[in-house]
Amino acid sequence: MYSIRRRLVLVLVAGFAIVIAISGIFLDRALTRRVMDDFDSTLVSRARALTALIEGETGGKIEFDYPDGLMPEFERAVHADHFQIFLKGGRSIARSAQLKGDLERMDLGNAVMSVRDVTMPDDRPGRILQMTFVPGSDPEDEEEIAPADAGPKPPAVTLVVARGREPADTTIAQLRWTMLGFGALAVALATLFAWRALARGLRPLDAIVDQVQHLDADKLDARIALDPRPRELAPVVDQLNALLERLRGSFDRERRFNANVAHELRTPIAELRSLAEVGGKWPEDTDSVVAFFGDVNDVATRMEATIADLLLLARCQAGVERTTSTTTDLNEILSQTWTRLSDVKGSQAERFENATPAPLLVQSDPGKLAIVFQNLLGNALSYATPATPIVCEAKQNGSGLRIEIANHAPPLERSELSHLADPFWRKDEARSASTHVGLGLSVVSAVADLLGLRLDFDQDEEGRFKVGLEGWSSLKPRSLHSESV
Repeated sequence: MYSIRRRLVLVLVAGFAIVIAISGIFLDRALTRRVMDDFDSTLVSRARALTALIEGETGGKIEFDYPDGLMPEFERAVHADHFQIFLKGGRSIARSAQLKGDLERMDLGNAVMSVRDVTMPDDRPGRILQMTFVPGSDPEDEEEIAPADAGPKPPAVTLVVARGREPADTTIAQLRWTMLGFGALAVALATLFAWRALARGLRPLDAIVDQVQHLDADKLDARIALDPRPRELAPVVDQLNALLERLRGSFDRERRFNANVAHELRTPIAELRSLAEVGGKWPEDTDSVVAFFGDVNDVATRMEATIADLLLLARCQAGVERTTSTTTDLNEILSQTWTRLSDVKGSQAERFENATPAPLLVQSDPGKLAIVFQNLLGNALSYATPATPIVCEAKQNGSGLRIEIANHAPPLERSELSHLADPFWRKDEARSASTHVGLGLSVVSAVADLLGLRLDFDQDEEGRFKVGLEGWSSLKPRSLHSESV
């Protein structure tokens, strides 16, 4: 596991070090060039001083008047500088006292002066200056440098001056060590600054980590708080708090679910025990025992239906419930479902208005659709206002199909509509009704998700409660009125 703080520090310091190194290279080159320019300027000044001592006489003679001690750098015993004067043809006419051989020369061509690196006679690195001029003229005036013909005009001479590079190399070395020291110090300070800056900048993250570490299942009411809250971390904090809210809701629903399951199973079990106790007291009363067995069958049937709904709900939510896809007539499923409900509940068939066209074909699972409409129509039949119709319509919604079941019902709050698909939720918190346990719409929602359908609930101002199912893409016929969404 790597550390973001450590990685950022390394990246920042490495980048800063690279910038310093590149800047140091350019600065080193600039300073080296400046030092060498100053060094060459001194070399040129010494050469000019020597040219002032060279005089040309009539008759082509050259006179070099160099008094002892004039330039000590040419006379010291150790690390001495050197000079040498040549006539045309390479004959040497003068040299410094410490020079034992000849200094290197090169062909200048049309150039007046040249300076280059050279190895000194004592194997030291040095710089050598070579210039050709006519005594008594400006050494840099090319028009007067041309060799003189035999006659009264003095001949051109070549002056070579060599100087050891020790002063320049020492200065350059000192500058480099100074830059290296300042660079190392700058990198060290940058490391410290980056570490402290990142520590301060990442402090909100540390606060989030500290708060998250103290969260557990018993503290889901807590929320992540940052003051002040950085803009970059605001989405993270919001998402964490939203996740905590969803977790709290899930835990609350699980607790309610467990309590509701216990309640719904405890009640019929208590009924079974009571029937068994009462039936056991008067076994000779065969009519009562037969009636008790009928009641036992009803209670067991309700328990079986509740458990079946719970198992179906669990399989749908786990994604293990299988589905098939065949051509299915929705109109036929709706009619058959209402017929079964009418037979069981003794309802009047004219209450149901099936306004869907026949046939209304879609690609879906007929068994799962029968479960969906069984619960939707059963819910409408149980809660609809007496003697009011239950209407089912098919509408064209864009390129898809929407089935809508509507009936008049007691008013519901907007907040209550969002809980209709919660397991065991009922508007009557006392749970006084014994025929419904509150799983029907939960099963419808789970099966609809399994079939890729969207389920929604609404109630208009006139009290008409509407349940909508949509998501079918293949349908026949298409002679349906459109609905704007």
